[in-house]
Amino acid sequence: MFVHFIRAIDNGSHENGSTFKTIVTNQKSIIIQCNCENGAHCLQDKATCPQTSICVCPKCFYGARCQFTSNLFDLSLDAILGYYIQPHINIKYQPSIVQVSVALTMILIKTGITDSVLSIITFRNKEPRQTGCGLYLLTSSIITLFIMIIFALKFWILIIAQITYMTN
Repeated sequence: MFVHFIRAIDNGSHENGSTFKTIVTNQKSIIIQCNCENGAHCLQDKATCPQTSICVCPKCFYGARCQFTSNLFDLSLDAILGYYIQPHINIKYQPSIVQVSVALTMILIKTGITDSVLSIITFRNKEPRQTGCGLYLLTSSIITLFIMIIFALKFWILIIAQITYMTN
């Protein structure tokens, strides 16, 4: 596949939220709809009537459209794992670091939720709550259950958002 390097001039956003760019190639100007964000460069397979395009992200941006940034994060899940997730590729064919992360996350989530539910069942009874520790442990178990659910949602939203192509 031959890739044409193109220079894009941003024309701004349209009423419907699409970004249009004027493309200068071979002394001709054509207008295409480019989905790249944050100053990314568009690469297309053909100079006229392109079938596919890809975004080349600037430093600290990643994602299929360069829509994610790691500038504001120190050790977040997005910054650590986001660069390794390849768009439009099934989980089975992702890099091994992504597959290991999915496996470990699933083990942690299953263990954490099981532990929290069993602790809630145990400390829901009146006997263990007769001392001050019982109420603390019941509350701690409920909070742990919510944290595990939020972690699971955050992880899978990151994976799905990176793998699938999302539009407004």
